[in-house]
Amino acid sequence: MDARPHPRTRFVLAALGLPLLIPPAVYAFVALRSGLSVAEAGSALVAQIGGRPNLGATALLGLAPILLFTIVLRLLRRRDPEGRWLGAAGWWGLVPALLILAWANWEVWPLHMPGRAFPGWPHGLELVIGPIFFVPVALVLGAVAGSLVARSRR
Repeated sequence: MDARPHPRTRFVLAALGLPLLIPPAVYAFVALRSGLSVAEAGSALVAQIGGRPNLGATALLGLAPILLFTIVLRLLRRRDPEGRWLGAAGWWGLVPALLILAWANWEVWPLHMPGRAFPGWPHGLELVIGPIFFVPVALVLGAVAGSLVARSRR
C-alpha cells in the first residue's frame, strides 16, 4: 500500500504551508548568515513574530492570495471533474508565487540584520507589494501557462 498522500493533498499542503514557512526560513537564514549564533537567530525569530515588520503578518499576507487561488482551483475542479490540466495549472502558478515571496523577504531581512533595527520607510514595502500585486499576477500567468502546456500534451 502506498503511504504517499494524493497529488491534490500534496498541492494543498504545499500551497498552505510554504507561504507560512518562507518568511521565517528566509529570516533565519539571513540571521545565521549575518553572524548570529543559532540560539540568537532563534530568539530573534521568535521576537520578530511580534516585531516590526511583523513576521507573522508577513507570512499571512503571503498566504492570502495563494489561499484564494487554491479555492478557485477547487471550484474549477467541481466544474470540470476530469480537469487533468488543473494540477499543472496549480503547480505552475504556485512555484513563481513562492519565488516572489522568497524574493520579497530576501530584499527586506538583510537590511534588518544583524542589528535587528527596522530600517524605516520605504524598506519593508516589498513585504506588502509582493503578495498583494506580484503574487496574484504570477499565480494567474503561471496557471494559464500550466494549463496550456497540460492541454497541449493531451
